[in-house]
Amino acid sequence: MTEFQSSPRKNDRKTVGNRPPAGRSYPRSGISGRAMLALGLLLLLPGAAVVRLSTESVDYRILLGCWAGISLLTYALYARDKRQAQRSEWRTPEFHLHIAELLGGWAAAFVAQRVIRHKISKPSFMWKFWAIVAAYQYAALDYLLGWTLIGRALQVIH
Repeated sequence: MTEFQSSPRKNDRKTVGNRPPAGRSYPRSGISGRAMLALGLLLLLPGAAVVRLSTESVDYRILLGCWAGISLLTYALYARDKRQAQRSEWRTPEFHLHIAELLGGWAAAFVAQRVIRHKISKPSFMWKFWAIVAAYQYAALDYLLGWTLIGRALQVIH
């Protein structure tokens, strides 16, 4: 019996080698067109904020270099944690993955979740991830609006 068959049945098709039975396929890995579109849309506000920030005070090459570095680190953390999970070794704490996302690697985490199929089926992890993404969207929008949203929120509090 293979990993694709739950129990032997009379009418089940047999597998050949390591392939799934006819009519079934391996789980997909990679990033779909829809996911790429979603990522592109999620990057619009932060991208616009970075463009504005780079024209006002910070060199865009510094911003892109920092973002690329934290993105590579985040993807590497996800890949390492996936390998460790498959080998039943000590895992990377979820807190570390979330810190990497919070430092700017959320887009790389989005890609890693889809390409290597890691952490996407754990709701307690994913709601924290999406909260970080939402915080980035909010901060970018507020920056583009001249920090008016946070200003109003502070007025309500006082």
